[in-house]
Amino acid sequence: MHIAGARASDTDKGKILEDAVDLKKKVEEITGLSIPYIVVADIAPVETVVSSLGGVQVNVERPIDDPEFPTPGGGVEHFTLDAGWRFLDGRAAGKYVRTRHDKDGDFSRMKRQQQVAEAIFTKARGLKLTEDFGEIIALLATIDDHVTTNISMREMKRLWEIRRFLDPANVQSFTLDRSDPPLVEGTTVYFGGVAGSVLVSRAGRFDYSEIQSQIKRELDRE
Repeated sequence: MHIAGARASDTDKGKILEDAVDLKKKVEEITGLSIPYIVVADIAPVETVVSSLGGVQVNVERPIDDPEFPTPGGGVEHFTLDAGWRFLDGRAAGKYVRTRHDKDGDFSRMKRQQQVAEAIFTKARGLKLTEDFGEIIALLATIDDHVTTNISMREMKRLWEIRRFLDPANVQSFTLDRSDPPLVEGTTVYFGGVAGSVLVSRAGRFDYSEIQSQIKRELDRE
């Protein structure tokens, strides 16, 4: 993942795609799926995107109370958010996807990022070219600055055209560590003598048969 606050140059984007290709191959190996497209988005423009859309609605599953949320100057501030449906402006959305103060750590953080991404998609679906031209231009400019992808402009245009037929309510997700029983388990590995927490397949390291079978069942479920 490329995380930066500045605009990525064409050289940077080329390197990002090169790195992402290796990650894509590993994901294909784990899932057994063929993945034609790559989209790498940094977390920095969330605030800008949400602001350009006039805010988004998200369902906060449990209260957030982060007394040490990092600030740009190297300090901390107290970030809180009550549970339930909440309207988030750009600044609040940026904090919502970045806070790590949660019992599930990065897993909850990733879920919150998915929530905001879905909320952005839902809001963008409703934009009309004639009435919301300014918002669309601002959104596209931000995407160009902070998103790297191998999707061509022609394909991008086609995706924008069919977006109105996509209902987020029909999009299903499946999480490996939330299956019953979980298909992955935590362990510790060492990189150059430094310990790191990772997830490995329950069936055995580099054995992805259970994961692939479960994914196939999920995809066959209509």
